[in-house]
Amino acid sequence: YIVELHKNMSPRYFINSLERGLIILTKFADRGKPIGLSELANLTDLSLPTVNRYLKTLRDLGYLLFDTDTKKYSLSPKFLSLGFSALNKMDIRTRTHPFLAELAHKHNVNSQLAVLDGLNILYLERIKGDFLVGLDHPIGSKLPAFCTALGRAILAYLDDNEKKKLIKKIKPAPLTPHTILDKSALIDEINKTKQRGYAINMQEVALGWANYAVPIFHGNVVEASMGVSFPLDFVDNNTFVNDIIKKLLKLSKEISIQG
Repeated sequence: YIVELHKNMSPRYFINSLERGLIILTKFADRGKPIGLSELANLTDLSLPTVNRYLKTLRDLGYLLFDTDTKKYSLSPKFLSLGFSALNKMDIRTRTHPFLAELAHKHNVNSQLAVLDGLNILYLERIKGDFLVGLDHPIGSKLPAFCTALGRAILAYLDDNEKKKLIKKIKPAPLTPHTILDKSALIDEINKTKQRGYAINMQEVALGWANYAVPIFHGNVVEASMGVSFPLDFVDNNTFVNDIIKKLLKLSKEISIQG
C-alpha cells in the first residue's frame, strides 16, 4: 500500500527515508514474529547495510527490541502502545462499543467492528458471547475481506472504481471448503449485499459459524462495518436471525454519521 501511495505522490515532498522506515515496521506487524537482518532485507528489497541502519535507528528510538541470542528484532511495547492508544481514541470505536456490548450480552453472539486495510479487514473491536468454543480474532488481527461478512459489508459500498480495483487484486484462497473462490460468484454476493443492506457469511471463514454484518457510514463514505457471529445451528431459529438482522440494520443507521 505504501509503495502504491508513493507512485501517486509528488517527489518534491515525499520523504523516501520515512517510507522505508514505515515499510520495515509494517513487515514486523504483518509477520507477527521476530525477523533477522537478512530475512528483512529480502522482504523489503533493500540492501543489507540500509536495513541494518534502519533497524539500529528504530532500536535506539525504542520501537524495536534486539535478541542477542537469535540476532533477531521484534516490535517493542513502545510501538504496540502507539497502536492501542490510537485504537482507544478512534471515534468509530467509541461510537460503536456500547451497541456491540449490548448485541453480545443480550443476544449471546460475538460482536465485532472492522475497517478495510488494503485487501483485508482489521478488527478494531470484538466482544465475545458466552460460548465455550469460539472464533479467536483479537483486536488488531486481520482476515481477507473477500470472504468475511465484515469485509463484504464494506466492499459493497465502496466507490465503483475503487471496488473494481480491489476485486481485481483479490486472489481468493480457501479458509474452509465453503469459501467462495469464483470471482463472478464473489461479485454477485457483494452485489446482493448492497441490495439487501447486510452481508452474510456461512462457514466461509470457520466451520460451524455464521456471520452477518452491516456497513457504517460517514456521510456518503463507508468507514467501517459491524457484525455478529454465532454457531451455525442458531440459523435454524428464524425468529432469532430476523431479530439480529433488524437490529443490525437499525444500528447501522443510528451509528452512521449523516451529511
